[in-house]
Amino acid sequence: NIFTDNTELFDLYSKIPVVPFKRSKETANLFYLILNYIGEQYLLNQNNIRLLSEQKEKIELERQFKDLEIRYYHSQINPHFLFNALNIAGRQAFIEGSQRTQEIIYALADIYRYNLDSSGFLIKISDELQNLKNYIFIQNIRFGEQLVFKLDVDSAISDINIPAMTLQIFVENAVFHGLEKKEELGWVSIKGFMYEGRVVFEIEDNGIGMDDEKLLLLNSKTIMQAPPPNSMGMGIYNIHKRLQYFYPNKFSINFSKNAENGIKVCLSISL
Repeated sequence: NIFTDNTELFDLYSKIPVVPFKRSKETANLFYLILNYIGEQYLLNQNNIRLLSEQKEKIELERQFKDLEIRYYHSQINPHFLFNALNIAGRQAFIEGSQRTQEIIYALADIYRYNLDSSGFLIKISDELQNLKNYIFIQNIRFGEQLVFKLDVDSAISDINIPAMTLQIFVENAVFHGLEKKEELGWVSIKGFMYEGRVVFEIEDNGIGMDDEKLLLLNSKTIMQAPPPNSMGMGIYNIHKRLQYFYPNKFSINFSKNAENGIKVCLSISL
């Protein structure tokens, strides 16, 4: 009876629909769910933004760690070649005066300048070959006619990238572990070519070879976990680590005996 004196208010009151309490409660619950959903979506979005930011930081930290790791492996290249080359330079200086000694020292300087400039990262095969030629030049002075190098790399792969010092380590292993103890004439062959979408290098020698146990170890996946306790194993371990960094699961390295009881290494990288 509150509106009996005010017909206008009474008319408006009479037009208000009657809604059961249950429906009102369901409507309120619906609004509650909607508001909760909006709130949860907001919090989820904020968490996603935070997680993305943390993930980016983690990715950047991992990248920096990998860069440091690859520089470390690169810096672990066996230094015995440096000492041999310096000894050669000293003996040559004593024997002849200057010209040849100057050439040796320049070649050696170029090798280590290349080592520092490349910093363990990818370089063109043409640059790697130029560095290898400097290494071969020094070894030819050291061994004279006792050691022959055969270099046959297809120019079509010159601009393809590989980790720096990769070829030199294989060639150095062939000389140091396979040929230094050999009295008669020795040779090292380096071939490079494209085959079915892969860059293939074959480094072969006629040195003293190695036993089946060492071959099995060098061909096993365990070498990826820890280096064998010798300089050759350390070099191969470093190559595996660097190739895995740049070409994850897209490369293979195989060691085998050849017809002359020397060693043949086949490196294959899928592009």
